Amino acid sequence: MRARAHCPRSGGPAVLRAPTAGPGPDSGAVAEARARRPSSGRPRCTAMPTTAAADRVGLVFSLFDADGNGAIEPADFDLMGSRVVAALPQADEEARDRLLDALQRYWRTLVTELDADGDGRISPEEFTAVVLDPERFDATIDEFARALSELGDPDGDGLVTRPDFLALMTAIGFDHRNTTALFDAFGPVDGDRVPVAVWAEGIRDYYRPEKAGIPGDRLVPGTAR
Repeated sequence: MRARAHCPRSGGPAVLRAPTAGPGPDSGAVAEARARRPSSGRPRCTAMPTTAAADRVGLVFSLFDADGNGAIEPADFDLMGSRVVAALPQADEEARDRLLDALQRYWRTLVTELDADGDGRISPEEFTAVVLDPERFDATIDEFARALSELGDPDGDGLVTRPDFLALMTAIGFDHRNTTALFDAFGPVDGDRVPVAVWAEGIRDYYRPEKAGIPGDRLVPGTAR
């Protein structure tokens, strides 16, 4: 039975978890990333995720796991990045580079924080433990949210058109019908466009462990309406 506590960040129920150390030797990028990781030795305080939050990140894991081998690896992030930037060729090079950098940080955070056995592959359990822990993942997801939403605004007017939104989200791997439902849930304005800031905040909410009943839930199969 896991101990419960009140997390100082959210005030909600939490699980106290000590950092996990892998039994095997580290290698390559894993060892390098771990060498940079601060270690306080204190247990972590992590809010218990809602079922909706677990479903959302489970979907993201399946999209990153391009070869379906049950783990995500550096090559999966390279493939994801190349697909997404190719989906919007009119975006400028700087915006594409920011998205690729954000995806690399996403991977480095996973490896640094919780590659429990040091093999450079992230399991579904490891993935969920990190991305639904705001203490460990908020800064990473903030960079990713800004990079992806700004990539969808190639003319820099602060708005994302429906075609550009659908192109980027389907390149990530989300279903077209679910992606359309998400765009509609964001409340398009001014010629069927969504503000960049609204999309970015929607991405941040998607990874919040306490969130349920949010627009991002529409991306999970069976929830589009």
